[in-house]
Amino acid sequence: LSGGTLVTQVTVVRGKGFSRVNEAAIPLLQLADRLEYVRVSLDKNNTVFVRNEARVKSLDLDQLVMNINHVAAGADQVSGEVKRFQ
Repeated sequence: LSGGTLVTQVTVVRGKGFSRVNEAAIPLLQLADRLEYVRVSLDKNNTVFVRNEARVKSLDLDQLVMNINHVAAGADQVSGEVKRFQ
């Protein structure tokens, strides 16, 4: 690969299992603000996921592993927050 974007993403909870999304919105936004290197997203079906984007052109193996670890750690933290509202 010579260019493009690598997206690493973990689905934390699917919308069907997350009915109290309105109550969780502020704590999730606060957590998202504290997390570095990852984005916390919520889609129209109330599915919560954590993702990271990296340019493939400048990505080496160590950076790939680091990005995966950031997403995994972020997903663990978001999962803990979501569990409070399930």
